[in-house]
Amino acid sequence: MSTPPVAVPKPRARAAAIEPKRVAPITPPPSSDLDARVTNRKQELIAEILEHKKNSSRAGAAEAIDRIKARLLELASIVKEGPKARGRLDEWVSR
Repeated sequence: MSTPPVAVPKPRARAAAIEPKRVAPITPPPSSDLDARVTNRKQELIAEILEHKKNSSRAGAAEAIDRIKARLLELASIVKEGPKARGRLDEWVSR
């Protein structure tokens, strides 16, 4: 009785020999810096509200919370305007 021949697999190409596709790096749109600044400022204002709520017995805490909420509402209305409001967003962040 003879044994059947054993199939020898063909050698595969080495991974180093395969060159990855070169893709140009994705450059964020110029507005991403502004978006990041708006997001950071919004988070700062929310943190201020939370801090004022912790110290609600302090004089002026309620007024400060109302002022901050008004700024956040202003931001919401600017954002609703869309891309045409980039200048207003920049002004909002700088205040």
